[in-house]
Amino acid sequence: MARVAAPFDLPPVVPEFTAIRDLELVADWPAALALITRPPLRGALLPLRIDGLEVPSYTAWWLSTHPVLGGRRPLELRLPGADPLLTGLYDEAPEGLDHGALAMLGVRTTLTDLLASHGGPEELLELLADPSVTVDRAQLRALWMALAAVDPSRVAPPSSVRAVLGGDIVVASADDAVVVEAPDLLQLVTDRPLVLAPFDLAEALSELLDLPLAGELVSGTVTSTGTERPVPKEVRELLPTAPTRYVEHEKLLVDGVPCAWRYFDGMVHCDGADGLARGLAWATGQWNDRLAVAALLRNPGDVPLLLAEADLS
Repeated sequence: MARVAAPFDLPPVVPEFTAIRDLELVADWPAALALITRPPLRGALLPLRIDGLEVPSYTAWWLSTHPVLGGRRPLELRLPGADPLLTGLYDEAPEGLDHGALAMLGVRTTLTDLLASHGGPEELLELLADPSVTVDRAQLRALWMALAAVDPSRVAPPSSVRAVLGGDIVVASADDAVVVEAPDLLQLVTDRPLVLAPFDLAEALSELLDLPLAGELVSGTVTSTGTERPVPKEVRELLPTAPTRYVEHEKLLVDGVPCAWRYFDGMVHCDGADGLARGLAWATGQWNDRLAVAALLRNPGDVPLLLAEADLS
């Protein structure tokens, strides 16, 4: 009999299962895998189902953790043509076996399956903290978005994280990194490695990684004096719920640091059209429209074209 770990008072019991013995004696793995992954031996790779819980078979587990594919463990490889988000994180598995067999051996297939697997989220964080692993900026953002949905109880906070520093992607100490939860705070933490993902995921990532939010490190107080002015009426064509007034500064200072804009105590502060556009877009919850608002502020005559473009998006 075999026992498997499960979230029950007592672990479920497998009364009978099929396995292949003496695998440690195999000398020719290409030939052995060709046999194991074809019927009838392929049945030994099928997962076990016990009371609704699916676990790998003993044979599949053993093979997944030993260097049986070109001298590599299957868990270290990904399927050819697998989830693009795994590119750079895992090398491609060698040809010779069908994709179904490779998946049963433990070769990685999708990011979703990786994160659902036991230890998968921690494995991904370890890979992201490996300087020899290459990921691009869009990929890193997507990986953070996926990790934000992981239960923090499944992860030990990492000592190093993949982050953005001065426009470059770096591996940084977790002691230095920060998760950014609002775009106007970016200007105040540019000297730190930044974990960047959609703002509504910032708190989840902060908890998962045990990293501070930017707002926990800076006060974000406007320390310069400005003049209240009306928001141009043309802006309301793109931002119907925009504030009616904003504060214009000759030189905006936040915590004593020069900044282009800040949304502070319900008021947009800025020292130029680009900052005003960003502040109004953030204040109204239409952050993606900031560039269109900036173009409008520079040339109000473009309003009809900008509205037409917005209708097409």
